[in-house]
Amino acid sequence: MSVIENGPMAAVPLISFRPPPDIQRAIDARGFNWHIHPVEFGIGPLNLDNYRIKIVQHPSVRGLDTTEGLFKYIRLNINQFVDTDKCEFEPYSDSDSRRWNTDLPIGTVMHIDFGRGGPLNLEDGSVVCSAHSDNYWIFSTVWTGDDFNHPVSGNRQFGYYSISGPGLPGDGTYIYTRAADRVTDNIVNGALINTIFDGGHKTWLDFQQRMARFVNSKGGKAEVLPAFSARYEWSKMKDQHRPTTEWIKSRHYIRTPRNPDRELSTRGGPV
Repeated sequence: MSVIENGPMAAVPLISFRPPPDIQRAIDARGFNWHIHPVEFGIGPLNLDNYRIKIVQHPSVRGLDTTEGLFKYIRLNINQFVDTDKCEFEPYSDSDSRRWNTDLPIGTVMHIDFGRGGPLNLEDGSVVCSAHSDNYWIFSTVWTGDDFNHPVSGNRQFGYYSISGPGLPGDGTYIYTRAADRVTDNIVNGALINTIFDGGHKTWLDFQQRMARFVNSKGGKAEVLPAFSARYEWSKMKDQHRPTTEWIKSRHYIRTPRNPDRELSTRGGPV
């Protein structure tokens, strides 16, 4: 998967990404009904988005004066770059915390607290770090014992890349987050498609602004670039779904008819 993509449709490869089999098995082994949410099992349109900043000058602070150091700081301090009254990340367990704070965070499960209550805070969510390298990581949404369904099914990538060379447009260094996802299939989410995507859009617009302010406050210079966020009919986009790996043999990755009664009774209320 190329991370060097400067166009608005940079998230298209994430339609096809699936966590490798060892991550799939590790998630399924963590408890009853734990599983990854396949994008192909979602409902409604496909969301593609891309939020970037351009690093014009690196911060002068030691440890942040390289793109690698700055990006690692963002990963380990991600809550500095979101409004924690609306979206707060926390390792799911002590072992997840230890793993997240290493240079090999793949397999970490993160709990996300979506707000401090309110009429639309019907569920929180969890994600697994399903891929990682020096210049990117991917969160894939999962069902967990405490958070149940994540509101969306799919993948979000965080990363950086540089473009340089004679005649190449967009010369510079970029930090981004981009995603390909659909609303997770349950009766509550189906009624809140626009609300879910609008909330995510506001979160990542804020993420852009906070990253740029942080760089500027540390002696660097960053520019917020125009965000891209759009919805597409799945029937017109599913030919772009070319999975990177097979799902393991598990009931969770076999499409079965929905059972609304079970959806409502799993938690004694909407899920």
